Amino acid sequence: MTLDQDELLAAFTWLTMGLGLGMVASFLRSALSEPDPLLPYRHASELLHELNQLSEGLSSGLEPRSLGGAILSAVRDELPTADLVLYVGDDELTPLLSRTLDDSGSAHTALLARLAQRSGRLETDGQSFAFPLRPESPQPGIVAGVFSDRLDPGALDLPRTVRRLTRQLEVSTVHLETALLFTAFRDAATADERRRLSREMHDGVAQEIASLGYLVDALAAGATSPEQADRFAMLRERVTEVVAEVRRSVITLRTTVGESESLGAAIGSLARNLSQLSGVVIEVTLDEKSQRLRGEVEAELFRITQEALNNAVKHAQCTLIRVHCHVDAPAASIAVTDNGRGLGDIGLPLDARADSYGLGIMRERAALIGAQLDIEEPPGGGLRVAVAVPSGHRAPTPGHESESPREVQVTT
Repeated sequence: MTLDQDELLAAFTWLTMGLGLGMVASFLRSALSEPDPLLPYRHASELLHELNQLSEGLSSGLEPRSLGGAILSAVRDELPTADLVLYVGDDELTPLLSRTLDDSGSAHTALLARLAQRSGRLETDGQSFAFPLRPESPQPGIVAGVFSDRLDPGALDLPRTVRRLTRQLEVSTVHLETALLFTAFRDAATADERRRLSREMHDGVAQEIASLGYLVDALAAGATSPEQADRFAMLRERVTEVVAEVRRSVITLRTTVGESESLGAAIGSLARNLSQLSGVVIEVTLDEKSQRLRGEVEAELFRITQEALNNAVKHAQCTLIRVHCHVDAPAASIAVTDNGRGLGDIGLPLDARADSYGLGIMRERAALIGAQLDIEEPPGGGLRVAVAVPSGHRAPTPGHESESPREVQVTT
């Protein structure tokens, strides 16, 4: 059977119309159907499964400071510098770590690093330089440094050396970028979980315990003897203490550094809240430069300070707590000193602190960011908890003043 031209044209027309109607029907079905609320979670689940599988083969680990340290060591092997800093970040650069001999130009290297971030290429100014680890891109970081005054940068053929370095560091750059992305993901997930727990505690446990207090008050009103009244009063006091403890826990979970202008501002806010709840006077001295620390470093230092303050409020029976916070990124140091009972007064030696009052957790947090945690009993009594993050040179001792663009005293 042979079709003529008119029959072929008609068949083609009907076929085209059928396909068109089918596509319209498919579009309308997808547009009018209810979206799958679980679709984002399914995508996230697939990605997390893939991440878990991939993480088993990451031989270099996912710790940004260790990976960044290897990069700076490789750069210093090629470029003899007195000051070398690795900056990371998207919109705002923050120093991940530094290798400093004489602290000769940290402020100038920060400015030059921002120029290199915007231009995507090597920037130089006298003895200073900055270049992106990945040419034409600010990700994942910028290396900035200062040559010694005795060295002539022109004799190094710096552009050629930097090109060779960026090629040599390609693998390390990918490692660092992966670690930074993983850290950002982990921090976001942790912050979300802390907010969820604080809401559940505030709306659930705290309200239930508070209602028990009202019940105890009603029972106390009908006490039939002085002994019974005393027992109700003791029970009411315990309920009040538990409610205060729950409220402190809610504040601990809710308070973060990310919503504050700086680490010091977050510590000041925490101190005000704790002072209002406990009645203990907390003095906070801030000695900060404008350059901020890395987000994960700020978070761990804040949690260590938070734990030290909570311990002093709950266990030291003190009337005054002094906090000194010094930040000169990437170095920082914080000291929390109270005038209450020392460890000897409550029967605990200093070496027992690792298993007492959350100090094991504080030591773990300090180790995560390469910080040193020290505990001592000052001569005048009380306890002093100090944590310091080095930058490659000795960090200022907490409690001793140093030059800083701004220093404020906050007394609650």
